[in-house]
Amino acid sequence: MKSIHRLALAALLLPLAAIGCSKPTDNAPQATVGDAIVIPEATPAATEPAPVAAPSEPAAAAPGTPAEPQAAAPVAAEAVYTFNQNTYIGFAGSKPTGTHYGQFTAFTGGVTVTGGAIESGKINIAIDTTSISTDDTRLTGTLKNENWFDIAKHPTATFESASLAKSGEGYTITGNLTMKGVTKGVSFPATITLEGDTLKAKAEFSVDRNEWTIGVGLAADVIVDDAVAMELDVEAVKAAQ
Repeated sequence: MKSIHRLALAALLLPLAAIGCSKPTDNAPQATVGDAIVIPEATPAATEPAPVAAPSEPAAAAPGTPAEPQAAAPVAAEAVYTFNQNTYIGFAGSKPTGTHYGQFTAFTGGVTVTGGAIESGKINIAIDTTSISTDDTRLTGTLKNENWFDIAKHPTATFESASLAKSGEGYTITGNLTMKGVTKGVSFPATITLEGDTLKAKAEFSVDRNEWTIGVGLAADVIVDDAVAMELDVEAVKAAQ
């Protein structure tokens, strides 16, 4: 009889153990995090033309024949794709008793692409940290306070890309992520597609919250995992020109 009870108890505990052991960060690649990256600003138009070498003398045209105009070098078209309501910016944090999921519901920004080449893409996004929401009302309130995201002093988090590099079947996005007033350079894998007027990107990776001093030095810091899983599901539509 006792063995039957033990088997029954084991059957109940096994699913709970599986839930406790499985975390979103287990399958998410860890982002590379380092010092802030120096991202050069767009080159301003020159105030004076740069000196150029004198052109070779063209062959003399017949009297009365108009000179042929020189063809201008083609300029690559620049397009702006703006994030729409289908964009999702989510995260998941774990502790021994389970995992909580959350997201930021308000943000602005987009991707600038030159000549239709994804590698030329420039990402800029501003996230309203006051829009943070989780699966637990009490937790949502906690994350807003000064020990976590400190939304009163830092109502905005930003990301600015430095490069979108082709990598295998996808891309590696590198840029500066600023949260709670701290800027760090990050690199993470993503899939990006550009079809017609719509650009889509997906990425799952983990970051160490300590890099941005989020939740550091608290009693809860001891039990809350340092690694936080991030999930990005981006849709951006080409702006009318």
